[in-house]
This record gives sequence, C-alpha cells and structure tokens, in this order.
Amino acid sequence: MTHRADSAARPDSPEGNNPLALGDRVAERDWSALEADLDTYGAAILEGLLTRDECLAIASLYPDHRHFRSHIMMARHGFGRGEYKYFAYPLPDLVAAMRTALYARLAPIANGWGAALGTGNTYPLEHPEFLEA
Repeated sequence: MTHRADSAARPDSPEGNNPLALGDRVAERDWSALEADLDTYGAAILEGLLTRDECLAIASLYPDHRHFRSHIMMARHGFGRGEYKYFAYPLPDLVAAMRTALYARLAPIANGWGAALGTGNTYPLEHPEFLEA
C-alpha cells in the first residue's frame, strides 16, 4: 500500500511516543482514507497508533504462555511459516482498549460491505453491544 492516509505524526512525540490517549489516536485518523484503503487493498496501515512503549509492553507478553489461550503453528495447518497466539481473557488493558476504539470505526465499514454483498449481516455500532449479542 502506498497510501498512508492515517499518518498522525506528532512533532512533540519523540521516537513515535504519542502522548494522546488511544481513543484519541484512533479518532484523529483519516477514516475516509482508511476505508478507501480497506476497500482497495483489503487492509489499512495505522502507522504510529501505538507508542513504542506500548508495542514493547505487548511484545513482552509473548514468551509467557499464561497470557494466551491458543498457540497456532502455521506450518502445521498449511498456512506457511510462523506462529501466532490468541490472548486469554481478560485481555490486557491496552488490547481491550484498542479493540473497543477500533470497533466503533470498523463496524460501519463492515456493515457497508455486508450491504454491498447482500449478506444481510449487520454489526452493532458499539463494541459492548457486539459483546452482548
């Protein structure tokens, strides 16, 4: 993807450490451009969404199996090389906050795709409503 509509570089944030709250960092993105990237490429890059320290904190959890409910070895399933893990509940606070903040922006996009495809699927616009469904 060559389009970087979401870049929210902040000159007052050395080394990518963005002082804004996560919800504010999500809200300040150009969601029209991100939606266009999703429509065009099937993915969008939210460069700088997490601070360096936040990335390091989440990455530091990876070696400890107690934080995860499932560990997938991709080659075993014919998905190529590598591995990934699913966090156990309760989710780490940062992951839970990111999921909630992003959901509110992504649900309308998913609903638009569902309408365009005629699936009849719709998602609640707020994450807590989704979790209760």
